[in-house]
Amino acid sequence: KIKIRLVYVLPKICYGFEYNIFKYEVCGILVIYKLEQSLYLKTRTVLSVMRYLSEAANTPEEHINTGAVRVTLDENSNRFDWSQMLGDIFRINTSDKMPQGASVAVKHKNNWFYIDNSDLDTKSTFGLLVNIFHLQTSGIPGTNPVLTIPAGGK
Repeated sequence: KIKIRLVYVLPKICYGFEYNIFKYEVCGILVIYKLEQSLYLKTRTVLSVMRYLSEAANTPEEHINTGAVRVTLDENSNRFDWSQMLGDIFRINTSDKMPQGASVAVKHKNNWFYIDNSDLDTKSTFGLLVNIFHLQTSGIPGTNPVLTIPAGGK
């Protein structure tokens, strides 16, 4: 499921015309502004998406108890359930032993963090994130200004 949330409706008057701007948030990652028949998309940066998805990690209690990670609290000061925002698009599992059947795994502070090979939604999201990251960091030179210097002649 993809969660789409209406954040606000902003009435505007410009040059005598009245219109409403609708702001929607999709899974907390993508913001869509709707103005009349047009849609404007505003995405997070790659770093911001990585930070957001990191909340899907099933954090070991010892990391929480020692203050090694920041814990998000809800309005009642209970631990916030990030699956409400992320749904099933991304899940990071943890184990104290090397996981069997992991698509991707990394050991950190005596725990293994991994994506289960059977979790197709998470693997797809991770693959998309890797591709976007590579596109942004590919090192392909941009279109820098070209300076032309005359070499002799009149």
